[in-house]
Amino acid sequence: MVIPFRSSCVCVFTFLLITGCGGSGADDASKERLAQMAGGKLAEVVPVGGKVLVDGEAKAGVNLYLYSSDGSKLTGQSRTDSDGTYCWSTSLACDGIEAGSYRVAFRYIPKEKKNDSDEKALDLFKSRYSNPMKVEYLLTVAAGTPQPAVNYELKVE
Repeated sequence: MVIPFRSSCVCVFTFLLITGCGGSGADDASKERLAQMAGGKLAEVVPVGGKVLVDGEAKAGVNLYLYSSDGSKLTGQSRTDSDGTYCWSTSLACDGIEAGSYRVAFRYIPKEKKNDSDEKALDLFKSRYSNPMKVEYLLTVAAGTPQPAVNYELKVE
């Protein structure tokens, strides 16, 4: 039986897609692998998370933005789950953030869509909590001191 060249190429390509191209460790997301990719050492982080209440209720879809203490640099982002919980991540999911002082800003966009270009129009907080220079929410993280209950209470109106 003779298999046409085109069919054999499709078969080989499909096989490679399914099996991958070898054991390079590219799918290894361990701390050790990430440190190797970063050039030796990962930043020392402290687990920080909590819950966001909007008008007294836990809400999904609240975006949290972490800024440097002077408000000039965005250093992290998180989003609340269905029970209103969030956690900060640096290298791995919910591993934490570096010790230091930060400003925290918020936007409430319950049904975020990929093609939404005007976040301010969708923000149910109407940008009240989004300017890092005007927000009143400051976060101080001490080295070696996890903070699992950094909660925020916000209002839509």
